Amino acid sequence: MSDSHYRTRRFDIGTVISKTLSVVGRNLPLLSLLALILGAAPNVWFTWAQSHAITEIGGKKAFGDPSQIAMWGVAFLVVVFGSFLLQGALARVVASDLNGEKPDLGLALSAGFRAFAPLLLLGVVSGLAILLATAALIVPGVILSLAWVVAWPALVFERKGVFEALSRSRDLTRGRRWPIFGLSLIYVVCATVVQLLIVGIFGIVGVILGAAASNVGAAAIQIATLAASGLAVAVVTIFNMTGVTLLYHELRDTREGIGANATAEVFA
Repeated sequence: MSDSHYRTRRFDIGTVISKTLSVVGRNLPLLSLLALILGAAPNVWFTWAQSHAITEIGGKKAFGDPSQIAMWGVAFLVVVFGSFLLQGALARVVASDLNGEKPDLGLALSAGFRAFAPLLLLGVVSGLAILLATAALIVPGVILSLAWVVAWPALVFERKGVFEALSRSRDLTRGRRWPIFGLSLIYVVCATVVQLLIVGIFGIVGVILGAAASNVGAAAIQIATLAASGLAVAVVTIFNMTGVTLLYHELRDTREGIGANATAEVFA
């Protein structure tokens, strides 16, 4: 059917949520593996390195050994690298799923590496702009965040440049930012609850293990804290990035009537 005959349908955040849950459910093992390797592991290393780089002397925080500070810096770079690589990889997984194909780890990582540099540049440009807007006044920062929320999927799927992707996202979200804001609030609440549950459960386990073996009490608590942090990052990242990708797809579908194959064509 031609575009002129296509009738746009109403944008519904419930559809985005439903599709997100379905895609995650169908691809949970692969998504979990990617999120653990590229998201959770780097964040756990960063948290551990930070605890060693910053010490407490006389009740005051102070930087410790230079080598530990250097490790902290390297860990931060790995977190950044993993985050943008994961964006491209998860986009590939979602595209394959929507196209009725079985997502593949190798293809996902390959897509992540190809999209890494432009995604990094997009993250720097949009991040600085949102930071400056938020510093000036909170509301402009929120508006920019909502307008540019699907910039990175637009960059990956449509092979846009950085500023083209930002403009494309602004056009796709126009007139739909209040529902997207509501969707963001739902995500924040759910993410907070999930993180609190995971941290609470692992915290209790750490305390129990520490009480059972007093000589490893502090170590048990630290390990439990790091494990909880990593798991929380993995869970939140899976739903965040998958959700944003499907939000982009839904915005395009309701405006332009793209088929399931459209988002996969870029990877052909």
